[in-house]
Amino acid sequence: MKNIAFAQSSPDMGENRFFDGDAAHDRWLEPFGDFRRELESAGYRCETLDMYSPHEVDVLITTRYDLRINAVLRVIRTRPDCRIILWAIEEPVVCGLHEAEILTRLDCDRILTWRDDLVDGRKLVWAAIPEPRYLPGRTRAVPFAERKLVTGIYGNKSFRHPKELYSKRREVLRSLVQLGIPVDLYGGGWNKADSVLRSIWRGTVKDKYDVQCGYRFTLCFENSRDYPGDITEKPFDSLASGSIPIYLGAPNIADYIPKACFVDFRDFSSVEALAQYLTQMPEDEFDARLQAIEQYMETDFAKHYSGETQARILLRELEKMKNEPPPNRRALSYLIGVVWRCLSGMVRPPWHRKLASLYLIFRASLLGDRGWRA
Repeated sequence: MKNIAFAQSSPDMGENRFFDGDAAHDRWLEPFGDFRRELESAGYRCETLDMYSPHEVDVLITTRYDLRINAVLRVIRTRPDCRIILWAIEEPVVCGLHEAEILTRLDCDRILTWRDDLVDGRKLVWAAIPEPRYLPGRTRAVPFAERKLVTGIYGNKSFRHPKELYSKRREVLRSLVQLGIPVDLYGGGWNKADSVLRSIWRGTVKDKYDVQCGYRFTLCFENSRDYPGDITEKPFDSLASGSIPIYLGAPNIADYIPKACFVDFRDFSSVEALAQYLTQMPEDEFDARLQAIEQYMETDFAKHYSGETQARILLRELEKMKNEPPPNRRALSYLIGVVWRCLSGMVRPPWHRKLASLYLIFRASLLGDRGWRA
């Protein structure tokens, strides 16, 4: 098992751009370059799928099963013994296949997931969403007195799901504005929002770090709530900028990031109480929190969230798989199995995102790469 192929979820990231830290904004691809270098130093070849012929692929990794089922089937037709690994980065709010009742039943050799409530150490293995390397100079780029109070950087999106936080973000932003708290909102699509949110919209940004370092606090609400381990780039972008995250999302956030490093939205009985706390925080408390952030980012952060750490997790699992019987999959039966697992998982709500994922599976399997690129 020496040839590892990444069936990336974006067509623009082919020809190994997925591993190029300069190929996307905010350095978000940087950790995947670190991931690749760690694998190559261990003697593996790691490329995006388009750089291989199907018969060359020993291990196929994808982050979006529903978008790339066509790639999985294409490889299986030539290599029935190919190992399939799903790196389930997306939240169930975005990808319905990542709801527990479907994710745990998918036919993969390994599923890498941040869902620490599902990890069994065998098929389901803990792995984080990798984050860019910490650059210490940004955290103190702007003095306390010169910083604005609160910012938020999001696209204006929404998904139908009982655990979504898109609507909560908008609700809290509106409340802060109505309380007279100075807030600046950045991101795409807010020109179509209501008048309150349009009034605080400051356009899009090229580098969120350069923006966030000018604020004391950043509203960091995940896309969803109550999924253990669901910690995305949002709090880490804020921490790396020296802007204290106002966090809501993973219920066990304190298991991964010390409480001194963030403001837990759940600790406040109302937005009014939160607003009072933010406006009255003295400089010495802010500085103490900043010191805690810097200590964390320079030590424990890299142990969990670096690309190198995620590569070592994969290397450990590859070594285990060498002692396991190779699979012998058939494309048609594999597709039928995936569809059946999706359908059987729909006996429990929520259904909307599951139906969307099932639609994407049918689209990708019928149209191939044309469906993926549409």
